[in-house]
Amino acid sequence: MAIADIFNEAVAHHQAGRLPAAEALYLEILKAQPNHADALHLLGVIEHQRGRNEQAIELIRRAIALGPGNAAYYSNLAVALRGLKRLPEAVTQLEQAVKLAPDYAAAHKNLAVTLSELGRIADAVLEWHRAVDLNPKDGGAFKGLGASLMRLGRCDEAAVVFARAVALRADDPEALNNLGAAFNDLHRPAEAEKHLGRALELSPNNAEVHNNLGLALGALGRKAEAIEHLRRAVELSPGFALAFNNLGVALKDSGNLAEALVALQQALKIDPRHVAAHNNLGDVLNSLARYDEALRFLNRALELDPNCFEALNNLGVTLSNLDRPAEAARYLERSLQLNPRYLPAHVNLGNALVAEGHIEEGTTHYLRAIELDPNGIGAYYALASNSRYKFTADQVAHVESLLATARSADDRMLLEFALGLVLDKAGRYDQAFAYCREANDLKKAAYRKQGIAFNPEAHGALVERIVSTFTPEFFKRTVAWGDDSEVPVFIVGMPRSSTTLVEQIVSSHPAVFGAGELADIELMAADLPKTLGTTSRYPECLAGAAPEAIRKLAEGHLRHLRELGGEAARVVDKMTVNFVHLGLIATLFPRARVIHCIRDPRDICVSCYFHNFARAGLAFTFDLEHLGVFYAQYERLMAHWHRVLPLQILDVPYEQLVGDQEGFTRKMIEFCGLPWDPRCMAFEKNPRPVKTASALQVRQPMYKTSLARWKHFEKHLAPFMNRLNAGGGQGAG
Repeated sequence: MAIADIFNEAVAHHQAGRLPAAEALYLEILKAQPNHADALHLLGVIEHQRGRNEQAIELIRRAIALGPGNAAYYSNLAVALRGLKRLPEAVTQLEQAVKLAPDYAAAHKNLAVTLSELGRIADAVLEWHRAVDLNPKDGGAFKGLGASLMRLGRCDEAAVVFARAVALRADDPEALNNLGAAFNDLHRPAEAEKHLGRALELSPNNAEVHNNLGLALGALGRKAEAIEHLRRAVELSPGFALAFNNLGVALKDSGNLAEALVALQQALKIDPRHVAAHNNLGDVLNSLARYDEALRFLNRALELDPNCFEALNNLGVTLSNLDRPAEAARYLERSLQLNPRYLPAHVNLGNALVAEGHIEEGTTHYLRAIELDPNGIGAYYALASNSRYKFTADQVAHVESLLATARSADDRMLLEFALGLVLDKAGRYDQAFAYCREANDLKKAAYRKQGIAFNPEAHGALVERIVSTFTPEFFKRTVAWGDDSEVPVFIVGMPRSSTTLVEQIVSSHPAVFGAGELADIELMAADLPKTLGTTSRYPECLAGAAPEAIRKLAEGHLRHLRELGGEAARVVDKMTVNFVHLGLIATLFPRARVIHCIRDPRDICVSCYFHNFARAGLAFTFDLEHLGVFYAQYERLMAHWHRVLPLQILDVPYEQLVGDQEGFTRKMIEFCGLPWDPRCMAFEKNPRPVKTASALQVRQPMYKTSLARWKHFEKHLAPFMNRLNAGGGQGAG
């Protein structure tokens, strides 16, 4: 048989995958003609197919020496070099191949793949374009081009290219998955779901498809379905760090913070350098108020990628939560330098600026966010709650239209709170209250899903136990247990009773540091049984406490106040609900001072109901009956403290403070044991950061427009008044 015929037969075996038969014939040819370049070349290809790239390279180089003008030799030599990760050498060979044969589509394709592996994505795109131009029916080349465009962030172009791949291969799950991923990145989740759903039909156990479908469903507000697919993705691929990261985000968005934490920690266990997982874990820790831990993960994200604008934004949020708004603003500004269109950073920078008293600057960022995205729900909420901006009728109508199409309960809740505030200012009181009722119902339901709910019976029982524990006899016995420092000042009262205003006035004195709302006393009370080594609950656990243990707790808390306030003569803690713990406070600090803020309960009810509180301990504010129960128990407790507490308590009624600002201001400063300072009369000029709901109020002089606000809503307050008048009995569950 002629050599040409043997070669043709060998090629036929090779193309059919019968490698041993093809190899035998190539060797037979080389025995007869040792310089048969094509046989050497294809024998080298077989060696590559068997994973023996060193031998492949040797054989193909011999072929090139015999036939240096054959582009296929250089292309396949490059493939073998790629197999050994010798990528720069592979590029050199492929460049020679396309130089010899500019119309050689496979060589352009191989060159594109190799350039991609080297990270030369822009160069790869050029080669992919040449490959698809030369072979417009090569669906694989279109997929490669689309993937490179995605890496360059050119998602719109990638979507067009992936659509071409799908048109060529309608039942190719990879092409469908890629197209769905591109639509996800383009924020077109409905189109993404369509193609990813088809991909899942064709490849039901494809982890990448489940992951991308989970992202699309999450964007569509179908959180439970999203989580189901993301769970399936990590089940199918336990080493899929990105899917664990996405699962963590989905769980966080659904309010399941504990599981979100676990998923994100698993992502980092798989890939300790996963920037997004570090960032998202920091975000979850922010939501859990574990700010020091959040700082660690967010700083690590920025070590890995200094240009991660999402991490810069979340770090700004952390610092804002730590009452460091000036630092927060710097990180948020850096985030916007990197991505001027990043909406969360605009909103969060606005919040930080408002906390520092820069109301107009903050408002500018809210408006910029809305300009960038006229449907930006978070921006409308911030504009309504944190600025003095007056919404136009068209803007109100637009927010109402957003509410009509909102996909998630969280979005509806924010929009309803925003509309409640806006319509209240506009004098549309019944509509405003209706929106706030719906918002509070959604908030209450969301908290219940997280296992957080106000229990009227349990709260009433706690108050009863506090009253029974903290008796005059108790204080006679414990009078010398604590620390006699006069540094601590506690401002207490119901939320929205003017505690922020009073703190701003008092902390305008140069000898006073306003520490804001400190969780220290609440946490101390919760941990007290464990701290004291007893099985008794709080507050009964104090009965068997040793004086040394109480003094140690007092000294530790005082050190923290000193860390916050430096050399200030007084440090103010305005955690409103510390009124529950005044017995513990008196035991710790028998010379502490308590300023008790009082306000018309109906105004407190309305103000609480119109505010979207984030603290779990304020879950009673989402229900009018619960508000009535809590207020009645608050009155009972404060009456008890006035009877038995050895501490100095100054009652400051809001209505009288507004009517006699100087008189009550002088009284408060004198009560704190400090000399008069006229700066306390200009509290609105105090530069300290304020991040509570009263940040706007304390940046302007005293005003009276909040007095008797309840009259606009009187007909809606019956559930509150009934429970209030019943004295804090059982409320709705």
